[in-house]
Amino acid sequence: MSIWERLFGGRFTAPPPEKEDVSDDEILRELHPRPSKDQKAALKLLMELLLSKLPTSERERLTKRILRFFTQTDDTYGPIQSGLLNPQRGQKQEQTMLVSLDWKDLNHAKQMLSIAASAHNLNPEEGLRSIDANTVPDLLTEFDEWLQKHSYRFLHFDSKSDNYEGFIIESDHLAEVMKIANLLRIRTSLKHF
Repeated sequence: MSIWERLFGGRFTAPPPEKEDVSDDEILRELHPRPSKDQKAALKLLMELLLSKLPTSERERLTKRILRFFTQTDDTYGPIQSGLLNPQRGQKQEQTMLVSLDWKDLNHAKQMLSIAASAHNLNPEEGLRSIDANTVPDLLTEFDEWLQKHSYRFLHFDSKSDNYEGFIIESDHLAEVMKIANLLRIRTSLKHF
């Protein structure tokens, strides 16, 4: 009897697995679990609140698209980005709900905020004309102050990139949207990230 057999009791191999016929699908499901029904319902409710100003057919189309992406990934905010910001199949520019702004392009930011405000039946020319900002973060801060006068807020979503992204939301729904986003592990804030 060798020293190794005395130390380890003669076993140098792992015991055989109890179940040998594990499919690749079962392994992938364990590594990347599918969203639960509660998560899908929460995301659907969140999209109903965020896209409430869109016509019903367009809102349902975009929600269905986002839910389809949601079942394919672990991330929650990624499907919202993919579903809405795709130039061919996402939101129409005149019905912009999710605003994605480059951190250094002030003119494009003003244009996109104007389109988003118009989609919420606000007169953006009145508000944006009075804003005198030199940077995109300053523009967003002043735009949010203008929105507050009309019972709206600009809610920032953490895109984990150098873009500023967010939605214009009615002040009445703000707490509910932030609560649902928190349940879905989406970081939101009234100040930019």
